[in-house]
Amino acid sequence: MKLGHYTKDHEKEETMPWRVMSGMGWETMCAQLYPEMIWQPGVFTYRGIQGHPDGLSHFEDKPEHCAVNEWKYTAQSLRLKGGRPDQHKDIRSQWVWQCQVMAYIKLISMGWEIPIENIRWGYFHIILAMVAYENHTLDERYIRYLVEYEEREIESNWNLLEAHRDEAMAYELGR
Repeated sequence: MKLGHYTKDHEKEETMPWRVMSGMGWETMCAQLYPEMIWQPGVFTYRGIQGHPDGLSHFEDKPEHCAVNEWKYTAQSLRLKGGRPDQHKDIRSQWVWQCQVMAYIKLISMGWEIPIENIRWGYFHIILAMVAYENHTLDERYIRYLVEYEEREIESNWNLLEAHRDEAMAYELGR
């Protein structure tokens, strides 16, 4: 184990960066707080795109509706850059995370034949290692967000992924 960023070169090593291992441990422990959730429901593939959602939850009041669960352990600051100390980032500004969850929604919808209108939600379980950098100390905070997506957002995201799928595969294969 070592400190640093996880890169493609780490796949060949026997060590794992501390942040990656911490995130995996965080997910494993936190998932137990939600016993009704299906944790790691499997690998989903549709049209050559594959995803591994962290979890799937049903809503108690509407059991036909469900939400994808995604865990993140990040050193990002909670504070909005350039904002007041009490001005926090909007989870929806985390573009990559949003794209990831919308892709999982599409994959699960197609794999388990769940209509998109019944799986339009994403739970984000975020642990922020540094709530505010001015403290210069670890100040972890767990925040859980629920984001609702429109069907057009999910489809637009999927179209983006399909448009760049071959490019991503070529990069992954080192071509």
